[in-house]
Amino acid sequence: MSSITLSRIILQDPDDPVALRATLLMHDLLLTSSTCLPMEWKLRVLSLPTLMCSACEIISESHISKKPPLNDDDYKMEEIVLPYPDRRNAIILLNRLDMLNSMALAQKTQPLPTTNLQLFVQSNPFAIKLRQSKSSKVNFNDKEDIDYIKTLERLLFNAVESDGRLCWPVVNKLFQLLQNYSGKVLPTRYSEKCYSIFRLIFNFITPAESSLINFDDDYFVITCCCRAVHVSLLFAAQEIQYKELLADFINDFIASISSDTLLNGPLSPKNLVNTGAMYYFAFIGAISAIKEGRQMLEATPLLQLLVIFFVRRETNFLFNFSFYATLICS
Repeated sequence: MSSITLSRIILQDPDDPVALRATLLMHDLLLTSSTCLPMEWKLRVLSLPTLMCSACEIISESHISKKPPLNDDDYKMEEIVLPYPDRRNAIILLNRLDMLNSMALAQKTQPLPTTNLQLFVQSNPFAIKLRQSKSSKVNFNDKEDIDYIKTLERLLFNAVESDGRLCWPVVNKLFQLLQNYSGKVLPTRYSEKCYSIFRLIFNFITPAESSLINFDDDYFVITCCCRAVHVSLLFAAQEIQYKELLADFINDFIASISSDTLLNGPLSPKNLVNTGAMYYFAFIGAISAIKEGRQMLEATPLLQLLVIFFVRRETNFLFNFSFYATLICS
């Protein structure tokens, strides 16, 4: 069932038995999706009724109308006009979702069983445990640990194949080395070589290139790219060029969800369902795993743009957002 169909069922008659079931389904989707998002965004999803109303106020065609006062205390009640059909019923829906959220938060809920969420929910405690495990660290012997520069030089030499394609096993080991030695300052002669590898990675993962639309490679490649995002955040504190790579990716992601691009762009619902486009959300999750990355995301209108876009498109944003959030944790 499409989001538009579900929204129309509810908004046409909120008290109809089918609409009530649809409302409960929408709430379950929101609640489930919120548990699969980064912890820092969980409360934002659960407070979507408030966020939705704020967006409607901003883009409302008639904001507030007041009749001429008979006295200082006699004002007409503020009226917000939502720019889509059945707008009065939308307020009922939002109020019911808010009540359901309050009831759910007051109860003790069991955590969802661990599934394949590590790529998408980087701040998930299970993902943190994974990053701290032996499998996420490189096991250098004593000679490699001492001769860090020699190991770095060897990995940089073998990171790119003769045809210009990345050798992912070598690239992954390179990122692990840089992550483990992130406190060391790279020698100048290797700094540009390292940056060129990161630039290739970000060119690959940027939605503008649509590289993941036809992605049929191993899951390991996405893991390497998430590690590249993580390491670039570590380097961004010292080198502005890495922060620019991250900022360009975030801005490109925002551009891909604009009203002119979303329906036919790399992040369209069709691509999210049928291609590897859902992995673009994994990289947003990787950015949100570190405090500096969260600050970069919070400085952008990413979530707000999603809200305003779906209101303007006269669809119910709440279901659409849960649809996206469900996709990114599937």
